[in-house]
Amino acid sequence: MAIRAALDVGSNSIKLLVLDVAEDRSYKVITDESVVTGLGRNLTPGSALDAESCANSIDVVRQFAARARDLGAEEIVGAGTAAMRRAGNGKQFIMEMNQSTGLDIRIISGEREAAIASEVAMREIPGEHEHVVLFDTGGGSTELSWFHDGRLEGDSSIALGARYLTDELEITHPVGDGMRERISNYVLSKLPDNAVGPHRGGELVAGAVTLAGLGGTASLIVWLMQGLRSEEKSDPHLKVVTSAQLALLLERMARMDLEAVRSMKNMNPDRATVVFAGVSIIRGLLRHYGVESFILTDRGLRYGLLLSDIMQPSGA
Repeated sequence: MAIRAALDVGSNSIKLLVLDVAEDRSYKVITDESVVTGLGRNLTPGSALDAESCANSIDVVRQFAARARDLGAEEIVGAGTAAMRRAGNGKQFIMEMNQSTGLDIRIISGEREAAIASEVAMREIPGEHEHVVLFDTGGGSTELSWFHDGRLEGDSSIALGARYLTDELEITHPVGDGMRERISNYVLSKLPDNAVGPHRGGELVAGAVTLAGLGGTASLIVWLMQGLRSEEKSDPHLKVVTSAQLALLLERMARMDLEAVRSMKNMNPDRATVVFAGVSIIRGLLRHYGVESFILTDRGLRYGLLLSDIMQPSGA
């Protein structure tokens, strides 16, 4: 067994995962935690990352690295995602972060991000499925990977993330009917030319896929649905969320002011400003693919950095 750590430096949050990994890549989770830093706040293509968020992010990475070492991590790998790909100073920021922390965090492409996360996630989904589309809705983008009989057929990275959409459409609470329609139309307009999946005669085959969700937004949805039932949050892995549940959650949150959203049971208050956009994106994916539910697999990029065949720890 070897103790290894991974850092996922995302557009909205930074995640630390520490695993005790065996030679066959079975593992035990030592810690899995995250801190919201809002690195991609108000970011447009080519613009600079927010200076305060950059400083906070470097501090969080430094603290996470120290924690990983205290827990016995022999290796620490890391990846920067959508915000760093989109920002004009993304490479400079990563260089400053690495100089400050002594790490070797690298910006990865959206396609590679999707491939790394999906390889691990596919191992977790129970049963046999002809077509599976994995999605990971982060702060700055949504990554999609389409598998046919277990083999990767296509992937894409769409500039459609919870923080990006919140800033782009200036979403505030309460969310009026006009804004809700604008959000829905915007999300659906981004998918036909970008979403992968089985097509026939140039048209997507509706209802043909099993939709599986990765990432913090999908996990938060499970926890919020548990909260609406007055339940404490539990491991979200392999929970199923229906389209009707997403509609109910959006309806509830739309009527709330921001403080009420922050106070929802099982809410991470730091995600309150962007959660409506994130849920809207995922509901749009269900509508686009013509399915009534998705299954959550809570084993995304951070797990892939340590367990994937595509990117082993020394290659991050």
